[in-house]
Amino acid sequence: MIRIAIVEDETTYADTLREYLDRYAAETGCLFAVSVYADGEDIVQGYRADFDIILMDIEMRSMDGMTAAKRIRESDDDVVIMFITNMAQYAIQGYEVDALDYVLKPISYFAFSKRLERAISRVAARSRAGRSIVISSRGSSSRIPVDSILWIESHGHRLTYHTTNGEYESTVNSMKAVEESLAGDHFFRCNKCYLVNLAHVRGIADGDALVGSDRIVVSQSKRGAFVKALTEYAGETVS
Repeated sequence: MIRIAIVEDETTYADTLREYLDRYAAETGCLFAVSVYADGEDIVQGYRADFDIILMDIEMRSMDGMTAAKRIRESDDDVVIMFITNMAQYAIQGYEVDALDYVLKPISYFAFSKRLERAISRVAARSRAGRSIVISSRGSSSRIPVDSILWIESHGHRLTYHTTNGEYESTVNSMKAVEESLAGDHFFRCNKCYLVNLAHVRGIADGDALVGSDRIVVSQSKRGAFVKALTEYAGETVS
């Protein structure tokens, strides 16, 4: 299922894009979940990084598409952005927000389908390159690659994700729920408060895990299982 957002303030064009998506789905067998927003401000407000593709009009009444795209990029590096515009000179600004492409109005199905095909290929390529998760807090969310996570720390009802790109706070999921969601991604629960990515463990000191420049406490009861899990992971990566 490919999750697509249409951000378009002209109902006629929004309906056309929906129609073209339905036609493309019928021709190719792709499954789309489509959400429609009437303005850039609507998608930015409370944005959660759970779309694969955004079809974004550039000229809108309240917040223009370029501004909205910049705001989205603050928390979502992965979503594929395609601009819909009737002025080709705006398209070059798309490089600032890593836009994949643009479609000129009036929109023809042939041009749209070719660009949509390219966007779907980009989504598929990113999926093959590595899985991402969405870290949600009460007011925002961010999509990050799983392999960028160093370890996750629990502080009561708050989780801190320590990553190669900085720290992210979450007040939504429990440590148990996150551990279950990452069960197939080589993470190890060192103790009640820490979940460590074995890919980033560079050594063991006095039974504890050395992750990046930090030392993560491994509880006495978990040390044998931790060494075993790390050894098995190392064997998988070598083979």
